[in-house]
Amino acid sequence: MDREESISNIADYLAINAKKMPDRTALLMPKRRFSIGKTCWIKKTFQELHEEVEELMGIFNERFHISPQHRVLLVIRPGYELITSVFALMRLGAIPIVIDSGMSLRQFFACARKSTPDFLLGTGALRWRFALLKPFFMPELRTIWLTYSSYRSKKHTHLLNISSHKISPPTPQADDPAAILFTSGSTGTAKGVLYRHRHFTAQLKALKDNYPLQEGGVDISLLPIFSLFNPILGRTTVLPEMNAMKPSQLQAKKIIKAIQTHHVTSSFGAPVLWRKIALYCRQQSIQLPDIRFLFLAGVSCDIPTLELLRSIIPNADIHTPYGATEALPIADIRCDEILFKWKIFQENGVGTCVGKPVTDTKIRIIKPIEGTISSWNPSWELSTGYIGEIIVSGPMVTETYDHEIEKTRMAKIYDGAVVWHRTGDMGFLDQQGRLWFCGRKAECIAVDDTIFYPDCTEPFFLKHPHVARCALIGLHRKKQLVPAIVIQPKRGHYPLWSFSRYRFIKELRALAQRYEKTSLIQNFFFCRKLPVDVRHNAKIHRLALGQKYGRRTLLNF
Repeated sequence: MDREESISNIADYLAINAKKMPDRTALLMPKRRFSIGKTCWIKKTFQELHEEVEELMGIFNERFHISPQHRVLLVIRPGYELITSVFALMRLGAIPIVIDSGMSLRQFFACARKSTPDFLLGTGALRWRFALLKPFFMPELRTIWLTYSSYRSKKHTHLLNISSHKISPPTPQADDPAAILFTSGSTGTAKGVLYRHRHFTAQLKALKDNYPLQEGGVDISLLPIFSLFNPILGRTTVLPEMNAMKPSQLQAKKIIKAIQTHHVTSSFGAPVLWRKIALYCRQQSIQLPDIRFLFLAGVSCDIPTLELLRSIIPNADIHTPYGATEALPIADIRCDEILFKWKIFQENGVGTCVGKPVTDTKIRIIKPIEGTISSWNPSWELSTGYIGEIIVSGPMVTETYDHEIEKTRMAKIYDGAVVWHRTGDMGFLDQQGRLWFCGRKAECIAVDDTIFYPDCTEPFFLKHPHVARCALIGLHRKKQLVPAIVIQPKRGHYPLWSFSRYRFIKELRALAQRYEKTSLIQNFFFCRKLPVDVRHNAKIHRLALGQKYGRRTLLNF
């Protein structure tokens, strides 16, 4: 048997890559030199990364008595510390708990209490923020604060001044818990997804089978959690100079400079972040020819953004994978296929084509059913072309939420030994087996016999030259649900006066009357900036908008 095929803990790939390519660069980390006003880059080879992970694993075990299956809540700013800490814990057989650092403290500690951690591990500036509040939320939790000295020297230094005792970590079983990753909570409270080692192994196989992520590539990930796959795949990771807690504040100039300096060949990021980068490139007449592969995920990517990216990244194979924290990836499609085949369909409200299922993944469409589904019933499956709830099965599909029995029952369907995950998304399969996404089930608006789906309704209003983004919401009026659209105008086009607002709404109503799918929509609101999730800064909080505008007086011009 090939050595790599027998690996159950993906963190063990660090040792393989350290032996195979010891002097190749694994990490490039930015360090701002304010005295000279420039960014310097600190390099870590695969050998150095492996040694420091092994050292940190020994520290966790020797000094802090972290053992296999201990749960460790991470309060670590994304970057070098997060990467080494996650790998060290996984090598030890402990279970890292990863929660979005951009959440409010109240939400963060609510998620933390659900996951019942044994330790809280923190580093850097976040230390004081949580140290002051932990006694009020989780006073019994054992706390570990580490300071990393390895930033201060190009050579490998001990992370803490203790003896480097080599321990032999246990070999985990495929079904052993590996990590707890929380959802973004874009349509409800965030839930902890229990990942087992076999789920990560399946994800790694899916990445290798479906994407050209060869060893030796250089990657810059604008979603930090995905940078963890690069050291496993033998790829160089360029850590972006950005605040991952506030991705909307990304400075495109710094990202472009890093891409050009290090000849970055691939990247992962939300469409809204890459649109910001692309707009800067267009303003400065910059192209990024070194990029050969680009992931756009987190939310559906609109056609104008794809066209803009194609013009500034001419050599890239751009993909828009579809998935969820509970199951990733599910389906995938290339940008060129969208632009040359499905653009006209998406612009006219058919939905968003997200491609065919990835290797070993199965997708079904079922009738929208409220409540739990204890076991599979074939009569629930819908025929080709009919919109229903998307469910998925496969080796990368997780089976349970951590300490959430009722939510697990709501989200899973059992068909013998096969577990189907209910994505909470609405869509349909076409005759060629491609999946079309129509919107989140919770965000669809049912009015009598008509159902309004976000991805089948909003594209019509994006045709207005002054509309940047928009969101479908439902209003409760006289015991009846009324569809409405919240408009985020483009910069310089927000209607400040009653007359300009009247004219804008009149144009939107005329636009709605042109199409059958939008003819019933007469109500519009304006918002300077639509609220979005903290992880991708891309998923619109339509339910929050519905609550915000639900009590507003309608303007009947």
